[in-house]
Amino acid sequence: MPAPWSKSAPKSDRRQQWKALKAKYATTISLKTVEVGLGKALDEHQKQVDAILKLDVTALKAETFAPVVASAKAMQTLAAGLAPKVKANADYTAFLAELKKDALWWAKTAQDFKQTKGDVSSHNQDQVGNALRGAQDMKDHGATLDALLKGADKKAKGYAPNEYVVKYILASAKLRPQLAKLTVLAKNPTGNFKLITELFSDADEAIKAVRLQALYVRGLNRTDLPAKVNFQQVVAAADAVANGADAIRHGVVRLRSK
Repeated sequence: MPAPWSKSAPKSDRRQQWKALKAKYATTISLKTVEVGLGKALDEHQKQVDAILKLDVTALKAETFAPVVASAKAMQTLAAGLAPKVKANADYTAFLAELKKDALWWAKTAQDFKQTKGDVSSHNQDQVGNALRGAQDMKDHGATLDALLKGADKKAKGYAPNEYVVKYILASAKLRPQLAKLTVLAKNPTGNFKLITELFSDADEAIKAVRLQALYVRGLNRTDLPAKVNFQQVVAAADAVANGADAIRHGVVRLRSK
């Protein structure tokens, strides 16, 4: 199984971009000016990138990142030296900036992995993945349920939501910012492993509250909502929110029990 962070790794093959760039400006910028060894550095870096991306997540260790980080640093150093010579050319400047971003990405990813001490095992990744999917379900279906319940007063004059609807809306509003943060952190679950587990811990009571109120909403009678409100959608969304909370709870509990 590939590492989760591999999905956000720099995708472009900079070697081809470098060749195209030199060819494009060959008549205006001397090759002697730009030939600083960057081509060989890009070849070596791509070799190291391909090598680490092929590894199964279980084979990764902190020291596994050393070759790709070293090649990225060498690439960045040459790019930094070339930058003043081509600063008047926007394309060259943009390209060299992308190389710097690539190098910084690999350095940060390696550091993040090191900080987790390689403890993000396949078991832990599976459990965090399950919990994050549950959080995404709570966020998506929660938005649907919020819209249905908040819009209910527009469906009938004189409608007053009962206490369960009110309590769900309040609990959902409290949890929503934390779910949004988890969505961002989920883009790099390995690198953000510690932050994700801490956020799940901090949000534990809010998640429980939303789950409880969603179950109450799921148990509403048809007559508790205006006739024009799609009752089946309310029930389905409430059920999905509760199931998402269960997925979080099971994932986090199993993670802590490891």
